[in-house]
Amino acid sequence: MAAVHQILLWVGPLYKFVQENPTGDCELIQVNSVEDAAHFLGNLQIAVVVAALPDVEQSLRILEEWEQTTPLCSRVLICEEITEGILRQSVNQAHIHQLLSIKDLEKKWQVSFHKALDIYRKGAAKASLLKESTRQLRELEALNQSLEKIVSERTQHIETSKLEEEERLNQVRGLTRFIKDLSQVSSFEDLLLHLRRELRRFHKVGDPVFVYQTSAQQVDYVSIQSGQAHVTVGQELFPFLMMTEKNHKGASQVLANQFARPFAKTLYVPLDARNQPEGALMPTRAAVCIEYSVREDELEDVLTFFQERRETIALTVDRILLENEMTQFSYRWERTFDGLRDPIAIIDVDFEVLRANRKFMDKWTRKKCYESFAGRTEPCEGCPLTEALSSGKPTVSQVKRGNQVFDVHSYPITLQGAGSTNVVHQYVDVTQSRELYLRMLQSEKMGAMGLLAGNIAHELNNPLTGLRSLAQVLRTQVPPNSSMSDDFLEIEKAAARSQLIIKNLLEFSQGLDQNRKRISLDEIVEKTMPMLKAVMRLHRQEITLETRDFLVDVEPHLIQQVVFNLITNACQAMKDAGTLTVETSLDPETENVVLEVRDTGQGIPDSLKEKVFEPFFTTKKEGLGTGLGLSLSRKIIESHGGQIRIQSSPGQGASFLVILPWAKS
Repeated sequence: MAAVHQILLWVGPLYKFVQENPTGDCELIQVNSVEDAAHFLGNLQIAVVVAALPDVEQSLRILEEWEQTTPLCSRVLICEEITEGILRQSVNQAHIHQLLSIKDLEKKWQVSFHKALDIYRKGAAKASLLKESTRQLRELEALNQSLEKIVSERTQHIETSKLEEEERLNQVRGLTRFIKDLSQVSSFEDLLLHLRRELRRFHKVGDPVFVYQTSAQQVDYVSIQSGQAHVTVGQELFPFLMMTEKNHKGASQVLANQFARPFAKTLYVPLDARNQPEGALMPTRAAVCIEYSVREDELEDVLTFFQERRETIALTVDRILLENEMTQFSYRWERTFDGLRDPIAIIDVDFEVLRANRKFMDKWTRKKCYESFAGRTEPCEGCPLTEALSSGKPTVSQVKRGNQVFDVHSYPITLQGAGSTNVVHQYVDVTQSRELYLRMLQSEKMGAMGLLAGNIAHELNNPLTGLRSLAQVLRTQVPPNSSMSDDFLEIEKAAARSQLIIKNLLEFSQGLDQNRKRISLDEIVEKTMPMLKAVMRLHRQEITLETRDFLVDVEPHLIQQVVFNLITNACQAMKDAGTLTVETSLDPETENVVLEVRDTGQGIPDSLKEKVFEPFFTTKKEGLGTGLGLSLSRKIIESHGGQIRIQSSPGQGASFLVILPWAKS
């Protein structure tokens, strides 16, 4: 504001000291009358108006006019004397800023003038700011109106777009619902009923008819009769087309012949299946035919409906055809697998049964294979699943289920570009074949022993008989009770013992006296011990036989084999010289006859106590044992209604107990 030219307007006589004192950049204009002052009304450059007329009323009138016309300028009243009335009138009427008396004028002029000039400048600055604010406000109002217009136009456009989007969204929702509903359809009948519900929105459109051809000579029709879907076999070939056609006369004629009633105009929509089952003789052809009675130009909504859904319907037809084919294929395979005599199962890496035939389980449940097959809580010992998955090659191993033994053939299923995660297990029951094999081995072993015993008997019995006879003859030729007679008697007894050993060996190896008979365990043990002197010679022997009067009903040669096996195992278990204990006793509580064979070897760990009775299981070095002795012994004892038990602690030897029922009468 300081740079703007400002005017001090003095109305009335001008005092000399006013002229002499500078007013800065404010120009001084002096007029003497009210009329002259009126020429400056409305001029914003008048910064200060000083009314110094002798007539105070005129001065007040001038200042009042300036206050009304130019309110920004500062108003100063100079009068002869300041009274209370003049002061009240000056403030209330002219709203003056400064009131000076003539006597104080010279002393206070400069201060009053500068105050008045500051008031003007502040007012002018405020007015300028207000003017600028008003201008900006008007610009903002104009901009706001323009924005409101743009917003209104865009809102209208958005509302229109929203309606269009809602319409498209409803259309998409309808398609989504349609696709979801069709995903649950499992047959052509359900598909046709669903299409019928969807087509009810259209007027003068009849029930749809689904036509499909899966062989060169057969066309099937799915139609609505009494509110239910029915499948009928066509009487003639259907004129399938590749394009949608309105008023398909050929289709109308064939449909009329098929359903024995006239058909009006027919809308034909092709639904040819694209994904054919492997091995299909010809492509599956399918179509939907709809009878209508409206003009063809009124079918646009129906055509749009099928145009949007035709792909989905065609894919559903593909899926149903494939599911039907897979169902038939799966049924044939299930019947094939169920017809096999061996248990077969598909098992994953976590031992879960994915599929299985009836030999594996009567009612399929998703369980672990060892739970379903063997009733176990952990994988079967010897299961080949892990090895087959890691190697990716077929593997064979043996597992047990109760008293049954199975050869498990594990075939890994390898997918292209991935490793094996599933296997096919075939369980071959080899229990009977193992039994036969064990019997064959035992028979061959006993046959070889019998052949050896026969040769020994043939070669030794004659010399022993001659030796015994010669000893008897020589005894008659010497004095009785002489030392020579006693020597011949010992020779005769030794020959008799040798012949008895040969006889026992023949009975043991050839299985003589196959029928059961009542005999004491003591007698069986006594017959067997002489054949084991070679294996017992290194060990101290403690033989206690106390059941001679308690007979058992057994086949002696079989029990001999048990005694033979147990004593042989006990001697072989003692690497160094030890103590072999053989005891027989009667258990008064159970009235069972008990044979105990005890050694002082290393003992049997708890983990191996059951395994020692398994066929072919042995802890001996290769060539020293077949793993058949204890297995056969258990079978022999159990076949006689008895039991065989183990009592052992590591490092304290082992004791085998043979328990047989006492035959009282």
